This record gives sequence, C-alpha cells and structure tokens, in this order.
Amino acid sequence: MVAIQTGRELKADKMEVFFDPQSKKIQKVVCTGHVEVTQGENKSYSEIAVYSADDQKLILTGRPKLIMSTEGGNDINIFGNLSQ
Repeated sequence: MVAIQTGRELKADKMEVFFDPQSKKIQKVVCTGHVEVTQGENKSYSEIAVYSADDQKLILTGRPKLIMSTEGGNDINIFGNLSQ
C-alpha cells in the first residue's frame, strides 16, 4: 500500500484508515509491516506507524530507524524504540 501527500510518501504492507463519522475526514491511519516514510531525502522505517490527523503526528514503533540527510551529504542514522 502507498499513500502520497505533497512532499511525503508512506508505504506499508497494510494500512487501515479510520474516518470521523460526522465530518467524514481522516481521523487516524494505522500502518503495519515494513513501514517506510519518505520526506524529501529523509527516510524512516518501522514495523508500525500510527498517524493522527488531529495533531498531524506520526508515531513509529517496532524498531524504528530514521535516516536524515544533512547539507554536507552526510546521513544521520537514528535507531530506537518507544517504551510506554
């Protein structure tokens, strides 16, 4: 599955989209399996991603990895996991 928004691309094995029943707008998107987020030259990977449309936040869990490009052409790799 692929979802594209201006300047961003979201890929995952499975995407579940939840809509607000009254406004009919997207409320939340839950992505599972081989999640990949691309924004410009920056990429993020995880097993699960949950996007909340209200606050426009994307939370990555399941061995998240961020690769951020810098001006000098060097990449910064960030690994982690969110413990709750």
